[in-house]
Amino acid sequence: MGKTIKLLALFSVLALLWGLERGCPAQLRGGGTISLAEGERWAGNAMVTGETVRISGIIEGDLLCLARGLTIAGNVRQDLWGIAEDIDLVGRVGDDLRGVGRRITVRGVVGGDLLAGCQNFSLPQGGVVEGEVRAGCKEAELNGTIKGDAHISAQTIRIGGRIEGDAHLEAKKIILSPSAFIKGKLNYKSPLEIEVPEGAKILGGSQWERPEVKKKGRSVISIFLEIALFLGLLLVGIIAVSLSQRNAILVSGTLTSLPWKSLGWGLIALICLPIAIFILLLTVIGLPLAVFALFGYILALYLSKVFVGVFIGGKILGIFFKKGLSPIWSLILGLIILTLLAKVPYLGWPVRILTIIFGLGALLLSRRALYFQAKAKELI
Repeated sequence: MGKTIKLLALFSVLALLWGLERGCPAQLRGGGTISLAEGERWAGNAMVTGETVRISGIIEGDLLCLARGLTIAGNVRQDLWGIAEDIDLVGRVGDDLRGVGRRITVRGVVGGDLLAGCQNFSLPQGGVVEGEVRAGCKEAELNGTIKGDAHISAQTIRIGGRIEGDAHLEAKKIILSPSAFIKGKLNYKSPLEIEVPEGAKILGGSQWERPEVKKKGRSVISIFLEIALFLGLLLVGIIAVSLSQRNAILVSGTLTSLPWKSLGWGLIALICLPIAIFILLLTVIGLPLAVFALFGYILALYLSKVFVGVFIGGKILGIFFKKGLSPIWSLILGLIILTLLAKVPYLGWPVRILTIIFGLGALLLSRRALYFQAKAKELI
């Protein structure tokens, strides 16, 4: 769905705005399994990365989380920003929830608005969103309560709960159950008109609009630009690897030995470095340094794709070839795989974001290791 991709793009921008507005978090956690037990409390904002994250206690500020599985059984007092395969809210989010994942389920309470980009979105009976809902997904099931407006774009939308504001729906199939209640107006775009079963109520009336039939296909210019961007990245990568194969191997090795540290440091750097650069830009003395740092930051983001490509390609080629091949072959294969994955619906933006975060984190950790090695040898 086009709107899902737009939501994913919006989330990546919002994550950076989170850092610019709130600064570096008071709580930083990273690892395989991260948990905040019932009765425990974190003060201030928190940033968490891990395989599995479960919050049963209280977070006084915002939570920014990147994980495979995220469960909120406790209370996040402010905003929740989550990227995870599964996001399950059982407890309460005091303000807004912004989530990207495969499945997002809200069984508890969202005190503000909800913004979701996912494959399956579910608001079961008992789940409450006190603000408005904006979701782009494949399937949406709304059996709980939405106290504001609902803006849903999906292939299939099922409504059996209560929407106290207006409902703006776009889907191939929209199904109302007898328990559905829409207090405001229902505006929907669908190939078929909705059948309103006995018992279902739409107090504000409804308006149906047929979707426009879009021509499939892509322009020659867009295909040419994508090929040019890929070849440009490949050329830069080949130059970088050729100049320092040792460096490429070192960063790849860091991704192998310290994947979660790479993820955590990459996420911190992605958010905190722009804040530091922005502060330097406000000072006359720091302006030249800010320009230099900004150039280095952009270059690091660009090269992060190169190093992750070397890592992925090397792992695959290592299965078939016992003798080590040149990192350039790993780079070529890895970039092709990353480019193809980035074209997969619902997967493209997460792949791009994770590539940058992992690559940036591994690059920083490898630079740190080289620094301490040089210091141990008294070279600096």
